[in-house]
Amino acid sequence: MLTIVAISYFLLFVLFFQSSIDKIINWKDNYTWLQDYFSKTFLNRFTKFNLLVITILELTSALMCICCFLGVILYISFIHNYPGILVLTNILCSITLLFLFTGQRIAKDYLGAVRIIPYFILILVLTCLLYYSFGA
Repeated sequence: MLTIVAISYFLLFVLFFQSSIDKIINWKDNYTWLQDYFSKTFLNRFTKFNLLVITILELTSALMCICCFLGVILYISFIHNYPGILVLTNILCSITLLFLFTGQRIAKDYLGAVRIIPYFILILVLTCLLYYSFGA
């Protein structure tokens, strides 16, 4: 059971870390693309701020996921004595996905929004596994 939890956190780490690093390295390209993406919405005026917020959320989610992965895989007592940190990580990851999902819905990119749903399902299953494993 804990192996599935660890793998799930590693998958979420890869998802958020790659995305946040891409935004940092290719900031100008991402900013230009997002200006066009949100050009017909009210979010166009806030593109730079939104990109910064999403980048910070994704990077923070990635760092928390790798900490949870290591905590579960190495059986670090802090994680096992205080599993609430795992739940907080799930909440932060859900908020990050919710921001992305909302932006895609506002931009009327319905197919893009649908592609985020499996990650929400993963976090829901992961949360259920945490309650089953730790009683968090």
